[in-house]
Amino acid sequence: MICSSAAAQDPSRYNQYDDADDRYGEWRPEYSTDSGGPHSELIDDLRLLIRQAEQQRAADPVFIKDLRDTLNRYQRSTSGSSDQYNDAYRRRNRTIIYDDFRDGDFSRSPAWQVASGDFRVDRSGLRSVVNTQIQSRQKKSQQVNDVGDLLFNVLINELDKNKKPENRKKQPPAILVNDISISNAFRISLKTTVLRDKSLLEWGVYQNEQRTDGYRIRLFLDSTPLFQLIKITRSGVAVLVQKRLPAVNLLNKEHTLVLTRNNFGEMQLILNDTPVMRTVDSVFAQGFNGFLLKNHGGEYRIREVQLDAS
Repeated sequence: MICSSAAAQDPSRYNQYDDADDRYGEWRPEYSTDSGGPHSELIDDLRLLIRQAEQQRAADPVFIKDLRDTLNRYQRSTSGSSDQYNDAYRRRNRTIIYDDFRDGDFSRSPAWQVASGDFRVDRSGLRSVVNTQIQSRQKKSQQVNDVGDLLFNVLINELDKNKKPENRKKQPPAILVNDISISNAFRISLKTTVLRDKSLLEWGVYQNEQRTDGYRIRLFLDSTPLFQLIKITRSGVAVLVQKRLPAVNLLNKEHTLVLTRNNFGEMQLILNDTPVMRTVDSVFAQGFNGFLLKNHGGEYRIREVQLDAS
């Protein structure tokens, strides 16, 4: 038995499904539970079936929830620590971007491009500084199309309100890109330090020539850190999931952020080996064209970037 559950103790927990037929016969496992080989593929297949059953309403919703919870408990009990899971992921995939910036040059091996703003490399890694400007009351009425800019405008307006806008120099976002083919399933690891409060850092993958459509993580730091996983399409920007972490201090301390996505669109953000949030989205069926870092405002040090893909 994988684990105990409410279903095991309450046989009448699920509603009768009237359209049940003989589609599924007696299950005979193709894999040995002692082999340790294809368990990840089996889990992925089960998750796909669960999602299809949920979308097509092919089974009782309570049963689907219990099945998903059971699978999650099993995966946690067998996967070990996050380090072990990440090592296993890397063994199944290849690293297509790795840079610790020790060579002092981000323009080669791998080749980054500065799309806007300014970046520099010193002994501590890649650094980016973008100064901000408090928005005047007249500008507050103007429409803001980018949710990141909107969030950041709200944040910087909470700075010292006695300072005049003209006393703070405004800069456009600093954007660093790496045009490289990335599969639909990937793992991105970012070791970064936030050096200034009231800041917004964005990073993720893009799909089109304009480097817009895709998935991004946004780290919005004010009194408490706010993480967002967003989706950008032709229709605009949508926040898929977000979470505040009041107990976490990100300022002036290096942290490791990991974003994973599998072939079924399941995505998870991990902070220092601790899962923060997860969601499922399968809008982008094809791969991606590159990876970007975008500093909307603030000061950051990035010591290491690694992107693994199948």
